Amino acid sequence: MQRRRQSAVVAGVIAAVVFAVLAVALPWHGHSKRKGTGTDPLAGVTLREQAATRDIAIGVGANSQRLLDPRYQQLIGSNFNSITDTNAFKWDVTEPRPGEFNFTAADRVVSVAERYHLRVRGHTLIWHNQNPSWLTQGHWTKAALKAVMKRHIMSVVGRYRGLVAQWDVVNEALTTAKPSGRYVLRSDLWEKVIGPEYVADAFIWAHEADPSAQLFYNDYGAEAPSRRFDAEYRMVARLKAAGVPINGVGLQMHRPVPKAPPYYPTKAQVSTVLRQFADIGVHTEITEMDQPLPLPPQPAQLGLQASLFEQMTAACLSVQLCGGVTIWGADDSDRYPVLIKRDLGAATLFTTSGQPKLAYRGVLAALIKAPGPLAQARGEPQTVP
Repeated sequence: MQRRRQSAVVAGVIAAVVFAVLAVALPWHGHSKRKGTGTDPLAGVTLREQAATRDIAIGVGANSQRLLDPRYQQLIGSNFNSITDTNAFKWDVTEPRPGEFNFTAADRVVSVAERYHLRVRGHTLIWHNQNPSWLTQGHWTKAALKAVMKRHIMSVVGRYRGLVAQWDVVNEALTTAKPSGRYVLRSDLWEKVIGPEYVADAFIWAHEADPSAQLFYNDYGAEAPSRRFDAEYRMVARLKAAGVPINGVGLQMHRPVPKAPPYYPTKAQVSTVLRQFADIGVHTEITEMDQPLPLPPQPAQLGLQASLFEQMTAACLSVQLCGGVTIWGADDSDRYPVLIKRDLGAATLFTTSGQPKLAYRGVLAALIKAPGPLAQARGEPQTVP
């Protein structure tokens, strides 16, 4: 109990220091063109502008329904250079009935992206969740399900050929086997009926539909060296060695802010994972980062949240083949069902009223000050003044 109280005190002190360091005055909306005025190195610098200087995507996980609101569009277009819609490209939305496609929501995302010059990530083609009942409750032979899967991928990716830069082709395929604890392919519809080959098939068909798109495997929980990461790495390496057109791996990074040390994952752990993929020529991105907090959030938690956002962004910047960081939600009103059920929120860079938080400053600070990959290798302090 004493040790726990000591850890809590340490956490509070560190968070308070982080809060104080980050909480200097900033023209929050970033419309000023004055760079680094006064004593605040972040003053007048916008997230999107600074991301361009580092050649990195700073993305947002958007809500296609809220994209009907011009203010929501403006918040995204002013601050981000990449967009992933959290639901618009999923199977239950795009093909609610067999062979009948509905692209209304996805078309809206692409239209907004064109208006604001945003890169588009398509999320996701093959997943064990959010599939229509006609698919999950059907009685399939292997050949029939493969034909349906190919038709779906070719139709969705083909429609957005040249418009969607990246696809999360297969999402969350790994799970823990019981009682062994080994990580294996999830026993879902795809694995049960088609078998392990479905993963390679999905990438092959997506590549056929759009050879110019970058194709990603996307998953959670493998952001630090671990048995789960080892399993994911082996799977990706095998696919690549077999000539499967897999270009990248997405680290989701849904991580609640911890109540006490140790802070997990650390920047060093995430950088290690990113470099191991880079060593085999695989690109990476942090694809769904949020840091949920108990509501209402406390100042110390918001300070720690900012520090975590800064560290994770810095980890990506330190590795040559890490191309982007996507925040899962434009503002704190973008709460997905799990957060609502657990009364968690305040997980993004902006408040519910669209005001930048300390987390915004954390990401911006990383974009300005964090070392790039060459400086990291040489032990230099930073590459951007």
